[in-house]
Amino acid sequence: MSAIQSYVKKVMWIATMAGLWMVCAAPSLRYGHAMAHDDGRGQIVLFGGDNGTTRLGDTWVWDGSQWAQRHPKASPGARHYHAMAYDPARRRIVLFGGGSGKMDLGDTWEWDGKTWIKRHPKTSPSPRGTHAMVYDKARRRVVLFGGYGRGVIKDDTWVWDGKNWKQLKPARSPSARGMLAMAYDPARKRVVLFGGRGKNGFLNDTWMWDGKNWKQQATKTAPSARGTHAMAYDASHKRVVLFGGISNSGVHDDTWEWNGRRWSRRKVSTGPSGRGMHAMAYSPKAKKLVLFGGRERAGFAAHTYFWNGSAWSRSGASAGGVPLKLDDFHGVRIPAGGNPYGPESMRKTMLSVYYPRPQGTVLGQVKKQLNRDGWKIKKTTGPATSRTLLVKKGRHTVSLMVLQRTPTSTVIIVTRGEIKEN
Repeated sequence: MSAIQSYVKKVMWIATMAGLWMVCAAPSLRYGHAMAHDDGRGQIVLFGGDNGTTRLGDTWVWDGSQWAQRHPKASPGARHYHAMAYDPARRRIVLFGGGSGKMDLGDTWEWDGKTWIKRHPKTSPSPRGTHAMVYDKARRRVVLFGGYGRGVIKDDTWVWDGKNWKQLKPARSPSARGMLAMAYDPARKRVVLFGGRGKNGFLNDTWMWDGKNWKQQATKTAPSARGTHAMAYDASHKRVVLFGGISNSGVHDDTWEWNGRRWSRRKVSTGPSGRGMHAMAYSPKAKKLVLFGGRERAGFAAHTYFWNGSAWSRSGASAGGVPLKLDDFHGVRIPAGGNPYGPESMRKTMLSVYYPRPQGTVLGQVKKQLNRDGWKIKKTTGPATSRTLLVKKGRHTVSLMVLQRTPTSTVIIVTRGEIKEN
């Protein structure tokens, strides 16, 4: 066992005994990613997103209790604002579009549980991002609506049959928009669409798709106008759940449910902070909705939250955090002081430690523990909200990054492995 493995093992044990933190293997901070539940394999699949600096192209799966990264032989290019939906008839997750940072994308990919397969349909929607996509179980088709592409706001409806895309021409349709959200309601055999941003601003209209036409729903109450919110069907309670979003007034942290006729706001004591550009999917194993990431008021998020029909909980001590195996630290090398949000090889080499504590207290605790274990602090850099410690013990040098996420929550990022031998 290397010096860094021994150190991490000891610190993890002390921290767990003290109830100070929970170490979790999870996707890194991001927004604009997409998630869908793979019913055939019992996993939620997450792909891509943006960390504020770089578009991402990594694949993660949630098995009902923990996240694990996959390293497929083939993969879509890094992107954000794409959409994904699971096609149970063909046991594939379908991904379409998004943005690479340089251009809007119009490619179609499928995930078969092991790798991504690029499809080459004869016809296809135009390149776009911030569209919405969901599987219409009654009609056995993936439905796509709207989005932004090459400076144009879209109002078109497309369906994917496993081989080709086909544009439909419904008599009635929602207005052109991007940043919308959709979910399939199997109890009522309808696709539900809410909100988004159109030519004249944010929207708060509700529409339902019956396979032939869109029909606007008259509701006495509804979530306020917004975009980049997330929606998913809660099979345990037979409700479509909506959370968050952004609007001209800022970010939203409210939870709403749609029962097929009306929206009702759920009163919750705690929950995810206000955010947009997050993703949400239902886990049959956990019997909960799973929400990950997004863009908050203060930055980007990397927490996993769960909705059980009445309350939100967060991954960690209360929701069952996932300790990393010590083997994850073996043989990984990164340049000292490297940016963990930079190249893909660096993003794969970090883990996060979440403290529900003031940042200053955490720094003091970390420094004391380092000194007790024989690590010398060689350099401290960065502002109080993003402090980096370069520490040395024997031949090993390790970088610790302390990020202030909120006034009461801090993330410690520990660069894995023996990043430098002196």
